[in-house]
Amino acid sequence: MMIKEAYSGPPQITTREPRLEDMEDLRAILQKSLIDSESGNPITSEIEEVLSKIGQSLESNTAPIRYRVAEHPDGQLLGVMGMMYPDGDMVQYARSPNSCVELVNAFVDPEVRKSGAGRLLVDDLLRDAKVNGATEVVVNSGPRYRETGWPFWARVMSGKLDVSTEGYGETALLKDKYGPGLDAMVWRANIS
Repeated sequence: MMIKEAYSGPPQITTREPRLEDMEDLRAILQKSLIDSESGNPITSEIEEVLSKIGQSLESNTAPIRYRVAEHPDGQLLGVMGMMYPDGDMVQYARSPNSCVELVNAFVDPEVRKSGAGRLLVDDLLRDAKVNGATEVVVNSGPRYRETGWPFWARVMSGKLDVSTEGYGETALLKDKYGPGLDAMVWRANIS
């Protein structure tokens, strides 16, 4: 008699709004994600800037960025991502600036990349954007993330979102976005 083991699917990752008690877990994710390529050390100033923006979103419903976190069923935070109206550099890539959102501050714990957490955050934020009248999304990823962020955004923005997309793909290289010679890749997609 052959015995077969029953396997369940992967744990169900969920998304939710961040809470004040999440800040130290988010700090840990950012310390693994925002790394100086030369020294290998966390970039403290950028970490504090992102945490400050998340904190502002917790304190006010009118904060410019709305954040979501991805959470494992055991309560472990896996990632964070924000959404806002496009900033001055990014609005030029929107075909309909008044109904466009920009995804920002996208970080998934490097230890759990390819778990679906990043994709789930994108899908969740864009579903919410669509419900609130958005018709397109833009995103940029700087040169520091050429090996991680660029491939992720190329896959996600290639029409494989849970919401339907069209007119997707790399739209441009935004020159000097992060300083002289530090160009960002930009993607745009319609959401409907």
